[in-house]
Amino acid sequence: MSEYSSQLRTQPNLSDPSVLFDDEGDTISAHGLSQAQRYVKNKPRFAEFSCSHTEVFRYAVLVTDAVIPRVLWGSDANYKRILSRT
Repeated sequence: MSEYSSQLRTQPNLSDPSVLFDDEGDTISAHGLSQAQRYVKNKPRFAEFSCSHTEVFRYAVLVTDAVIPRVLWGSDANYKRILSRT
């Protein structure tokens, strides 16, 4: 394959704040400013990802079960003491 047989695409400079990118990595052009504003409005907000403290606790318990071996706790009483809510 020679250097003339294909055109190489350069990667966009992500550090340029004047260029906006959509989820696929394509640029949002300046003439599409209204499109960019609609894109930002439709983007989910951080607050929409909220959950209760019970869900967080349950997730922590599941991760602890998956990552830390039962042998490390020594006994079921130690395991229950560590994971107790009080």
